[in-house]
Amino acid sequence: MTEKSSIFENPNFLRSCILYETLGEWRHCRVYDVYAEMCGRFNDNFMDYPEFEFWWLRFLAGNFDIDYDRSQDPKYRTITDMPVQIFDKICRNLGEDYQEKYRFVFRHVCKSFRALADSWPQNFRSVSIKGGYRDSVSMYIDDGTRYYVEQNRALSDFFNIITYPDLKLSNLQIDSNLDKQFLERFVLKLELLKTKIHVENVHLEMEESEIQKRIVALYQVDAIEKAHFKGCQFQIIQFLDEMIKKDAENPKFQHIRKLKISKMEFECGQLFLRESTKIVQYLLQFPDLKYCRVTGRPTSWKKIKERIQGFGIRRSFNNPDILHYSIPNSADFFKIQIDKNGIEVERNPKST
Repeated sequence: MTEKSSIFENPNFLRSCILYETLGEWRHCRVYDVYAEMCGRFNDNFMDYPEFEFWWLRFLAGNFDIDYDRSQDPKYRTITDMPVQIFDKICRNLGEDYQEKYRFVFRHVCKSFRALADSWPQNFRSVSIKGGYRDSVSMYIDDGTRYYVEQNRALSDFFNIITYPDLKLSNLQIDSNLDKQFLERFVLKLELLKTKIHVENVHLEMEESEIQKRIVALYQVDAIEKAHFKGCQFQIIQFLDEMIKKDAENPKFQHIRKLKISKMEFECGQLFLRESTKIVQYLLQFPDLKYCRVTGRPTSWKKIKERIQGFGIRRSFNNPDILHYSIPNSADFFKIQIDKNGIEVERNPKST
């Protein structure tokens, strides 16, 4: 146990923190607002709300004994003392979709409500977390959106989803525009889970490539069906280079070479002649590739076609605008199309 965690688990320390706040400007605020503030400062589990409320009101009344023994106090029943099935029955009055609608509201009321919400089954398929105004965080969960001023709450909700047993996501996106300190803390916490995330479509922002590479290492490799990349052409080339290297220059990113992504999409701005040629050259080296689309604006897409024919690429007999590349040790070929909107490579079986 670390020194920090042992302090946070010391009841007298926590009560002293509450006492300190009752002597300052927070004493004029609503008790729940103070509780929410202190949850953000420590963590959501630092104290249950009824316990916090007891000490807050006691200190406000001038009773400053932090060693007071509550065991002799009368026991009062609260709504959280009800059996779970009764509590759930009451919650149904909120509507048929109350679990979906109020899950993340309940999670930040108190520990008892959080335990109830966390016991509800979930079947989320798409999760995206992005940075917002003044270090705020937005999380897009399926068709819903949640906005967070408190970053710790965003972390709590995200990890509640990501640690759900047998989770299988269709889409997962972690934005590089998140506050840098928050992003580092976020990825470090993901790494500490020591579990692989099952996700079919991954979205990688190349702006913070080192962070994104660490995130890639957390995905279950055989579950990835399609990867979406966003960044400039130079970042795309660097990433592709990491994926096909045989000798690892940086052992930390050996997992990049283990990726067998069959479908990829790259989104970038302008595509220069040399860089476009390099991207095509790299893509031809992926034996498992089924489809790839590079969306951008080639500076001269006609010259790109001429340049890449040096790689053994030939024009189609039926359509000179389409290029073919015979895949080594395979009966298949890559069909390559290049136009003003970008580059497209698709695997096709050779006609018999």
